[in-house]
Amino acid sequence: DLQTRHETVVATPAAGSDNEPVVTTRATAGISTASSVPDTLVSLLKDDELLRFKRHVQLCMAFCALGMEDWIGALTTARELLNNPAVRGDARLIAHMYCAEALVYLQRVAEAVQELSPAKLAEFAAQQAAENDGESKAKLTTPSSSPPMASSTAPAGATSAASAGRQPMPLTKMFVFNLACAHSIKGDFDLALHCLEQLQDVGMPAVLLDVYIKLKTGDVPSAVEALRNKRMMPGQ
Repeated sequence: DLQTRHETVVATPAAGSDNEPVVTTRATAGISTASSVPDTLVSLLKDDELLRFKRHVQLCMAFCALGMEDWIGALTTARELLNNPAVRGDARLIAHMYCAEALVYLQRVAEAVQELSPAKLAEFAAQQAAENDGESKAKLTTPSSSPPMASSTAPAGATSAASAGRQPMPLTKMFVFNLACAHSIKGDFDLALHCLEQLQDVGMPAVLLDVYIKLKTGDVPSAVEALRNKRMMPGQ
C-alpha cells in the first residue's frame, strides 16, 4: 500500500519577485518494499499489483525531481499520473500537490491554485465514501474467517496536546494547507485565511503561515499574540 511521510519545505519565489518565502508541507510517497526489488519478485506480481507498483514508483520519481529542483520533470511525471484514470485515492491527491508545488517554483501560481481546487478534494472525499460503502457491504455479505481485531487507534481526544504536535498532518488537511500557501504567494490573503479557518490542530506550519499573513497585512499585534499563545516568543 501507499505510505506517506511529510516534509516541511519552503516555496521560494524567483529573484525579483515581490512575494516572500512561504512554508509549505509536502507528502512523501513511499513504497513498503525493499529498496532493490529483484526481477523475480516483479514477475510474481499480478497485473493490477504491478500497475500499482509502477504508480508508486512514479510518485517517488516526482518527489525526487522536486528535491533536485527539477520542476519541469516533477510536473511532467505528476501530470502523467493524473492523466491516468486508474490513479485514485491518496496517490491522486499527492500527485495534485506535487504538480502545485512545481508550478509555484515555476512562477505559475495561478495554475497551482487551480491544481489545489476544492473540487478535487471533494472528488477525493466522494471516492473514499464510495469505497468505504462498498467495503461495508462486502463485510455484511461475506463471512469473516477470523475474529475482528481491536483497533490500535486511540479514541478521539485521547492524544495529548504535546504528542499531537508530533503527528503527521492528515493528507486532506495538507491539501488545504498547501492551497492556503498558494493563495498567500499569490497575495490573496483573505482566501488563504479562509483555508486556515478550515484547519484545526495541524501543528506549527499553519501557525507560522497565519503569523506570516498577519505580518504581511500589517496586523503585527495579532501576529505577536499568536506567537505568544504558542510560546514561541523569546524567554517563554
